[in-house]
Amino acid sequence: MVKRYEVEFLPEAVDDIERIGKGTARRILEKIGWLAENFEGIVSERLLGEFKKAFKLRVGNWRVIYAVNRKRRVLRICMIGHRSKIYRRKG
Repeated sequence: MVKRYEVEFLPEAVDDIERIGKGTARRILEKIGWLAENFEGIVSERLLGEFKKAFKLRVGNWRVIYAVNRKRRVLRICMIGHRSKIYRRKG
């Protein structure tokens, strides 16, 4: 059995999730949980430019920007936002 990754939320990501409607926030948190359970079996989508050390998780029209520490088995959730705005923010 593969060990689940731990999930850490940066303060900015906590603020982001608190601003989103409850139903959408629930879907996003469920998808993050799924990612933590299944991380070893998926191919993460790396970002470019100023976000080049991060990855994205798609949840409908929402994006979760996260970093990975494979040695510690930690997913660090950096930002959460609508796809039309998330990439305009500074990382």
